[in-house]
Amino acid sequence: MRGTIGLRVRGGRRLATAVAAVGPLAAPAAHAQPQWTWQGFVLHPPGAYLSEGRGAGDRIAAGFVHPGDDPDVNGPVLWRAPLLDDLFLLPPAWPAGWVYGANGEVQVGVVSDINASALALWFGTVQSFVDLSPGDPYFGGALSDVKWPQQVGRVSLAGNSHAALWYNADPFTFVDLHAAGTLRSSALATDGAKQGGLARLSGSNVSTAAMWHGTPGSFVNMHPPVARDSVIWGMAPGVQVGKALIEDILRDHAIVWHDTPESWIDMHPPQHEGKNSYMFATTGAMHVGRSNVRAGYWLGDDPASFYDLHQHLPPGASGSNAEDVSVVGDRIYIVGSASYTTRPYAVLWIGTPIAEGGPPDPRTPSKATRWPP
Repeated sequence: MRGTIGLRVRGGRRLATAVAAVGPLAAPAAHAQPQWTWQGFVLHPPGAYLSEGRGAGDRIAAGFVHPGDDPDVNGPVLWRAPLLDDLFLLPPAWPAGWVYGANGEVQVGVVSDINASALALWFGTVQSFVDLSPGDPYFGGALSDVKWPQQVGRVSLAGNSHAALWYNADPFTFVDLHAAGTLRSSALATDGAKQGGLARLSGSNVSTAAMWHGTPGSFVNMHPPVARDSVIWGMAPGVQVGKALIEDILRDHAIVWHDTPESWIDMHPPQHEGKNSYMFATTGAMHVGRSNVRAGYWLGDDPASFYDLHQHLPPGASGSNAEDVSVVGDRIYIVGSASYTTRPYAVLWIGTPIAEGGPPDPRTPSKATRWPP
């Protein structure tokens, strides 16, 4: 693909699938789930060594593939419904690349070679590639997430990572979000208005969840007081999700916030005591991630609402992870990866409502009614 502009589409590939009707979660009746039918797809292309799904959009899964037997099966990739063929986005002269986030028809990540890298944005085609790198004195980094009109990620300055923000795919709108009193920072999520991620404060050797509102001076330390370290990985208006390492038990627990540090809620499923849990993305009411090494979702502010999506994958996966979620009409698209042959393979779950009258709209933001003491 080097030196040419074009699309590489692999058509007619049979996908491994698993289909099941989802009943209420095996939990007390107060936590009964709405019903969806879930279908699981393995997106991993033939000839690839590994692949991961990182972004969900309107009938789109996005992520990256590392080459194996077929060196052309490499780099940032889209899988489009209904056939879920793979379409590679690697621009000319760049031998490697990754998609780390997507929203609708926009994908973000990074492309690189041995000596350089470029902060990458696409509008669904190779030809649409945009380099958002801010230039000297900044270098390196990656884009992590996009919710129009914002794109977020990190850049390097004097050897330290700085959280970064752009608007409207314009490199000249670059904003360095790195706040005074922090050593390193990274923006990992945006809801289109605010930015979330992590920061390492001066005098500390751990990272804390962080949120900004467009300027370095707007930095808010979102770190729960019971945690050793924490991070925000996903956002929707009024809702932030991530994880915290709980000090007393030294286990990672999924966390939901509602715009303030005091609003944190420990969302670790009670049935997984002693295990780890993580949330990576949210619609506002549905949060996706993993617990006890299996992909799943939560609803609202209820830790016991965790539903195991891993069971709907084709057999053979030893673990799985849900990285992003998108709602299109009455369908839910959840993108992630599963461990097959000890390596991650990109996967996609599609959920269709089957409950009488339909389940609640997972795009409706949750409204917290309780806070931790």
